[in-house]
Amino acid sequence: MKTTGPKPATLTGLAVGDALGMPFEMKPSLGQALLEWKGFFEDSLSPITADLKAGQWTDDTKMARALAESLLANGTYSPADAADRYLAWFESKDLRGI
Repeated sequence: MKTTGPKPATLTGLAVGDALGMPFEMKPSLGQALLEWKGFFEDSLSPITADLKAGQWTDDTKMARALAESLLANGTYSPADAADRYLAWFESKDLRGI
């Protein structure tokens, strides 16, 4: 079966995983916070993402979305278009973890 680009479920799964993992960014993989995690969305535990609330996605999701939009718009990887989209995102001031 031929695919024509990223599937919405793929990007949705990425965003959910990003939002669930956000509180643990820059924490040890076997750190106490993760070992005691109850499986719910939490506010950030990291100074890097301290301004994010429970369930918010980070720059990882935003960059993946920009890249997916570029791939769909161009039908292939275009470094210039991807860079333009990253720059537009940066200039939007919605940096979420950068």
